[in-house]
Amino acid sequence: NILATFTSMVKPGGKAVLIGMPIEPVKLDVVGCQAKEITLFTIFRYVNMFERSLRLISSGTLNVKPLITHNYSYDDAIEAFEFAATEPGNAIKIMLHK
Repeated sequence: NILATFTSMVKPGGKAVLIGMPIEPVKLDVVGCQAKEITLFTIFRYVNMFERSLRLISSGTLNVKPLITHNYSYDDAIEAFEFAATEPGNAIKIMLHK
């Protein structure tokens, strides 16, 4: 569960955003959040965020590359979806590319 350990990835005084809703309750390291004074945001929907996100990514302000943990070519798309269906604990984002 990434929420149990995400505080190790956030710098002191940093911000974390939880997007979407998990299917089941998850453990959250509240003490880790408090010790580092992490600001935690939650977003249920993406309303009005798509264009802003694209601007932040394209300007280099928001670096999403570390979130892409697995890469597959379009030719291996079936393998990628089968891998994603196993819900691997070490996967954050699985990317398909040409």
